[in-house]
Amino acid sequence: MVKFSTSIFVALIALVAFLSRDALAELPGHWQSRAPMPSARTEVAAVELGGKIYVLGGYEKGGNLVEEYDPASDRWRA
Repeated sequence: MVKFSTSIFVALIALVAFLSRDALAELPGHWQSRAPMPSARTEVAAVELGGKIYVLGGYEKGGNLVEEYDPASDRWRA
């Protein structure tokens, strides 16, 4: 019974992975490089507000703890 249940589980996971791959392939868009964030940090929080992205907090070496990214102009500011 356990072997049969495991086989069904593996088959379902494979089916979901296959369907997800096809669904993702049909989504519009593509990856592209943009302006790098001015400060190297880890463990940050980010939020979008009014079309801009704000990166807050985290661990860093100097600099401001809040930076704003404007995707329209591809620019960062403190």
